[in-house]
Amino acid sequence: MAWYAYIDGNPLVDTSYRILPLSYTLESPPGCSTGCRICAIFLNQTTTTPVGIDPNILDLIPIALTSGTPQRLPGPPPFNPYRVLLRC
Repeated sequence: MAWYAYIDGNPLVDTSYRILPLSYTLESPPGCSTGCRICAIFLNQTTTTPVGIDPNILDLIPIALTSGTPQRLPGPPPFNPYRVLLRC
């Protein structure tokens, strides 16, 4: 599992992302959280460019962009960290 930085292009397309160092974890994410564009997404992969994006994460990306807030999958927050982060 790894964080992927949004590089450019359509945020719903896997080729728009590149893996971040594996030192970033769900408990220690990259330094971005709220804003106006996607910063990073967390996926259950470790390839340089993701091979597809989990449909649940794809559902969260438009919500994050509309609300300007980070998004997490459904469930109690202490056990469900953010999966989509933003920045300006």
